[in-house]
Amino acid sequence: MDELDAFRRGIVAPDAKRIDNLRALVQARALEKDPRGVIEALYHGYFLDGLYRRILSKWGALSKDEVYDAIANAITVFFEKTSRGEQVRDPLAYIHKVATGYAYDKYKENALQVELDPEMADFNDANIVSHIDRDAAIREALKIARSLIKDLGQENVRLVM
Repeated sequence: MDELDAFRRGIVAPDAKRIDNLRALVQARALEKDPRGVIEALYHGYFLDGLYRRILSKWGALSKDEVYDAIANAITVFFEKTSRGEQVRDPLAYIHKVATGYAYDKYKENALQVELDPEMADFNDANIVSHIDRDAAIREALKIARSLIKDLGQENVRLVM
């Protein structure tokens, strides 16, 4: 395994000079309004591989396509920003931040989507209200029972159970 293979697999960390060169190359391609050049520089610098691995390790519940979409959105946002003439001081950090933001949003969106339980699908409003009231009654009963433990003593509670 050569050095590039080891770097690509995440076994060795890139040196600072390589990162600085990649940062400058991406910035130059963005200023030239060359989206293909930006993507090629990120790809050949193995930045996209590292970003993909980092996002997937942080939010493993995301699908590969969702991770790729987050990275693609980040590159699009970066390129649109630089196309308008806005300066991005550190393009690698900017793309990383935007991509992880998109990935986090997608992760939260997926977490909020709850599949309906087939047994709960035929609940009407009355059933839901009675179910909520039942839960409230159980909580109230437990609250009262816990307050009585002090008066009864632990030994008497064991006898009752």
